[in-house]
Amino acid sequence: MTTKQFWGCTALSTLGSLIVIGAIALMAPHAPRPADPTPAPAPIPAPSPSPTPPTDAPVAIADQKAKLKLSDGRTATFTFSAGASGTPGQGSLACAAAIGLDEVLGYTLAPVGDPPPPDPTPAPTPPDPNPFVPSPQPPTPAPIPPAASNLRVLFLYDPLLLIGMPAGQQAILASPELRSYLDKHCPLESGCAGGVCPLKAGKTPSYRFLPTTADVSRLSPVWQQTYRSTTGKAVPWMLAVDEAGQTVIDQQWPASVEDTLKLLQKFGGL
Repeated sequence: MTTKQFWGCTALSTLGSLIVIGAIALMAPHAPRPADPTPAPAPIPAPSPSPTPPTDAPVAIADQKAKLKLSDGRTATFTFSAGASGTPGQGSLACAAAIGLDEVLGYTLAPVGDPPPPDPTPAPTPPDPNPFVPSPQPPTPAPIPPAASNLRVLFLYDPLLLIGMPAGQQAILASPELRSYLDKHCPLESGCAGGVCPLKAGKTPSYRFLPTTADVSRLSPVWQQTYRSTTGKAVPWMLAVDEAGQTVIDQQWPASVEDTLKLLQKFGGL
């Protein structure tokens, strides 16, 4: 047996002996341990939790930095600083940007805080239980046109001044439209001066176109009086009398046939 083999066997024998002794010690009965006469110390009370700071108290936030490599090889350094304001829930945020050693840019951003609450939506107005109902209005009556009346009309002119009259007034003398209206709205005449009448005097409508040099002695007294009532008037003159004997037109001739018809229709109807 070599020396190494000898010492190896000896070590194994020693380890085995220790294992056996330990097993015997565990299996042997143990005497009860006498009670410790020293009383147990009183439990230490747990520390009370520190009060939670209010949520609106300002909170300090350390500056934050960020770096960015630019395309030209320089480095941009951004520093962000947050600060509180005197208004709860409000704060501010500032940013400083340094590019290399030659450019420093500073920005103050808008205040940061909770957005204001939206305006409350007004409650809908309940309908009026007694709404106002306008009373029905009677229809507006149509304007009542003036009552049509038979007319006696005199057109007085100066033959020597006809050539100098405007063309519109010259047309009044020979207008078929005007004479047609007068035939319908001027009553037929009856009776002549001195009982001597033209053949168709009973069928003659009561309108006349007379020159200032006319001999009216053969006309009825009514026409003689109408003619004399135009004395001193600036010719061409127009005079019309209604059924009640009231003078309704007493003026110079209108400027045209159309204006003359409108003036006659105002008192004699359409």
